[in-house]
Amino acid sequence: MTPEPRHPEAHSKTSTTNLNFKAFVSDDGWQGLVNNDWEDILDIKSIDEWMARQDQESLKDVPCRIILKASTKGGIVYTKYMRAQNDGVIKKRETFPKIKWTLSPSRALRILNTTAKMISLGHLAPTPVLAARKRMKFGYPHEIFIAEEVALDTAEDIFYKASDNQKLELMEFCGKTLAKLHRDGFIHGDYLPRNICPDAKRNAMVYLDNDRTKFHRINMPFFLKRRNLAQFSFNLYLLAENPAEDCVKSLVLAYGDELGWKQAKVDGETNTILRQVAKRWEKTKFAELKRKHLAENR
Repeated sequence: MTPEPRHPEAHSKTSTTNLNFKAFVSDDGWQGLVNNDWEDILDIKSIDEWMARQDQESLKDVPCRIILKASTKGGIVYTKYMRAQNDGVIKKRETFPKIKWTLSPSRALRILNTTAKMISLGHLAPTPVLAARKRMKFGYPHEIFIAEEVALDTAEDIFYKASDNQKLELMEFCGKTLAKLHRDGFIHGDYLPRNICPDAKRNAMVYLDNDRTKFHRINMPFFLKRRNLAQFSFNLYLLAENPAEDCVKSLVLAYGDELGWKQAKVDGETNTILRQVAKRWEKTKFAELKRKHLAENR
């Protein structure tokens, strides 16, 4: 996957406290939950009016979603307005994904609940402010999710500025914190260097872009955990624009150490992930690097 411009949630405050929400209903038909601490600060009567405010800065506008940034009395917030699961649903009028999107539970509320669960267990994430859904014609839903800002560099930002030794230290931190996240039952839906922010002061990781992050109440299959490691490792290759094998080895070693793996298991998983990433790298590197450079030059 090619790194996009920095995720809008990559500059935000985070909370480690339990969050409290109450029912939210707007004058224009949106229904969901609002953070108790933000209800009076936002004072949103109409979501449509909120979206149309002149002080909203548009960061992304594609068929499936719009991302906005706004300053409030409580600080900067980011709004994600979701019209479909992906662009193809709208552009190509894909029938099955459209039906799936219509019948599925609220995505915005799922993001809010998952993020709140992460925070309650000590994993940092942008604090949810509001999540709501509105049914359009024929019941087709639009979703909105608002979260606080996080003023930290992403791992991608740090990687570009770091020395070789600092990159290995960064990988150790990423591997250790990911192991803790997995141990508590979470699989990040898009575990990429641009979607995590190391917080040195709190010795913890802030996890951004939790749209597809899931909490598993029972022990999850290891291939899901390995997918996060491989996903992250492939993007290290993209950042370095070369095989970053030392970084991958450092990542997996730290991950295994946190979970108490024996050396044989660390070596086996490292080799498996390196094989997976090398295969994908050889197959897609030219197209992915081209896409990356186009995104960087926009």
